[in-house]
Amino acid sequence: MIDGLKLTFTGDELRRLLHERAETHRAAVARIKLEQRADREPTIDCALLPEHIVEELVDRHEWRSEIIDFIRTHIDTAETYRLGSDDLEFADLLPETPDSFEEDEYDSQSRLAFQVGRIATALSGLRHGVFRMSLVDAESAADAPDAP
Repeated sequence: MIDGLKLTFTGDELRRLLHERAETHRAAVARIKLEQRADREPTIDCALLPEHIVEELVDRHEWRSEIIDFIRTHIDTAETYRLGSDDLEFADLLPETPDSFEEDEYDSQSRLAFQVGRIATALSGLRHGVFRMSLVDAESAADAPDAP
């Protein structure tokens, strides 16, 4: 019996995929840096972002390529690897999420966070009201004569 969905990779295949993924991140860094050159006409969205966000994006791509290279150097090419979803995500082997999906997910998370905030506020008010009612009920019960 197999516990969950696991994907099987040879060590050689895994090293090749990791190398390709690291190269994708390095290419993104090169593309962003090329866009930042003052003598070029901006052609991608990064040119419209504030500089500190672009720097963070470059740092993130460089960091991811370093992580992937580290993992790749520790893969034994003679072995077979069974990877679950956490492994695939950690090694950055899953296909990139399309921008439109990320926007939908962000909108969904924002909407959910807003609704959770409203519920928490309502519960907070309710909790205080219930607490006040339980104190009043307790005081009333203490003042009431004992039932026969």
